[in-house]
Amino acid sequence: MPSAYHYPSPHGRMTAPALGQSRWTGGFWADRFALCHRTILPSMRRALEDRSNKARLAYFRIAAGLEEGAHEGTDWSDGDCYKWLEAMAHVYGVARAPDLDRQMDEVIGWIAAAQEADGYLNTQITLNPAKQRWQNVHHHELYNAGHCFTAAAVHLEATGKRNLLAVAVKLADYLCGVFLPTPPALANFGFNPSQIVGLVDLYRVTGERRYLDLAGQFVSNRGSAPDPGFNGDLNQDRVPLREETAAVGHAVTATYLWAGAADVYAETGEAAVLEALGRIWNDVVATKLYLTGAVGADHFSASIRNDPVHEAFGLPHDLPNATAYTETCANIGQGMWAWRMAALTGDARYGDVLEQVLYNSGLSGMSADGTRFCYTNPLRWYGEAHRGMSNDTPERWFTHICYCCPPQVARTIARLHRWAYGLADDAVWVHLYGGSRLQAEVAAGDAGEVARLLLCAAVAEDDAHDVHLRVAGSGVAAGAVDLLEDDARLGNGHATAAVLLRYERGEPAEFGEFPYERFGVRAVLVEGAPVRAVVLLADVTDREADVVQGAGLLFEQHGGIGQGARRCVKRRGSTSMDRIDRIRPRCRPRRVRRCARRRSRGRRAAPLRCADRASGAA
Repeated sequence: MPSAYHYPSPHGRMTAPALGQSRWTGGFWADRFALCHRTILPSMRRALEDRSNKARLAYFRIAAGLEEGAHEGTDWSDGDCYKWLEAMAHVYGVARAPDLDRQMDEVIGWIAAAQEADGYLNTQITLNPAKQRWQNVHHHELYNAGHCFTAAAVHLEATGKRNLLAVAVKLADYLCGVFLPTPPALANFGFNPSQIVGLVDLYRVTGERRYLDLAGQFVSNRGSAPDPGFNGDLNQDRVPLREETAAVGHAVTATYLWAGAADVYAETGEAAVLEALGRIWNDVVATKLYLTGAVGADHFSASIRNDPVHEAFGLPHDLPNATAYTETCANIGQGMWAWRMAALTGDARYGDVLEQVLYNSGLSGMSADGTRFCYTNPLRWYGEAHRGMSNDTPERWFTHICYCCPPQVARTIARLHRWAYGLADDAVWVHLYGGSRLQAEVAAGDAGEVARLLLCAAVAEDDAHDVHLRVAGSGVAAGAVDLLEDDARLGNGHATAAVLLRYERGEPAEFGEFPYERFGVRAVLVEGAPVRAVVLLADVTDREADVVQGAGLLFEQHGGIGQGARRCVKRRGSTSMDRIDRIRPRCRPRRVRRCARRRSRGRRAAPLRCADRASGAA
């Protein structure tokens, strides 16, 4: 089945796993995924049917003539409904629950009936005679279309059905007629540009080149006709993207633009686009990124070029706590962009930010029970004395005047098992650590040359396969390279791959002092062909595992070191080992516990050593 996620982009280092190749098996993210299935999706359906909410499914039914009423919601209501539908499709792709399939078919029927004859689909315009098509960039017509496209691509892969895809293709064909080429009067159109990501998704599942061309056109339109009084830096529209050097403007429109541009680069390979994204990324992470991975510090301010902006990136290093805007959608947008940059480059620093967002500002917008949400995420709150600003609320809510963030959280949790890994013909990348399972075909090797691997012990054909394990935090510093074997692959001072020791079948591994002793790593290789053993940040018991039959690579994470412990890679001394023991004391092999006790007494532990290095190992 065509996939927008598992797509061999010619200029990407990796792709996401195909449907069914990866899933959470236990622990934190498995719990969040189950919560999404059992609680978040049905609760969100009730909210989207609540008359007090400003995003409603009813507007599709009204536009279709199935019920009476008026459009009283936000201009982006349709897009928020599509995001919820996308989340449902992601969950269905794993859970295969028939009730989800029935719900999707029901809602898609309303959407299809609401579409106009020429393909146009925006209920906020159709149901409001005072609004005209392409009259106002803030009407969010392209935003809604983009989320329709992405939802359709995911739904096709998850179900094999083309009912939503037919709607999306008809709408995309209409947009090609309007914007390809773009009339000068519409050059500034595209506020909140989810249509770029959506069009590339649609191109990947249909093969229709016009959709990719239109996505590229929208990237090129940015800054092509500067009109500071119209949008300017607010909409990243004062400077062409390929010339931009700084992160400016509305943080959601910005991260959506950069994520879309990354997708376009993956298909076209235009160096100027990737170079611009690299410059902007460096500006964000060096001067405008919160500790939580959040972005968009300012409720209202001026850009570095003095354009009025809101919900936006502020000046360098201006990151207030009590007045932080840091919209949930923007934070997740930063994660979307990070995942794409990791897929393009294989550089671990993007995975660091992805993890930073997901465990912090990506989840802070939702209550623990998955039923209530918040729009802004200030880092300091004074209780009743706090002076709230735009969209600040003292408590999370069930419905809201702006409902874009809840379905953004839902679809992120629902698809995260596919962000955890990256695949190439000759390599596997591990972006996120947690109880999970990946099964993927390898490009070389005879049938039967398979392995079942415990956490962070990886196996591959000597001349074909690597497993790239991200070191959290700053990664392996350049000064530490001499402690690694020659096969270690390093990029920008970060460990993008760490192929440290080679062993033949049946031979145990030797672990050097860096970084294994500090983390007490032990790997269990059950079965495999001649291999390169890749081991970092492991937390593995010495229990046996069954050998898997058939050709391919099976990688499993059993539990794993917690978020706090992983970040101890930047620390020195005994505290990192002690912290790991506190998290999972019963899972430490006896030899590792002895090393921990020795370190806590101030004595230097000998390097962990399972056996002598295998003959001929590099």
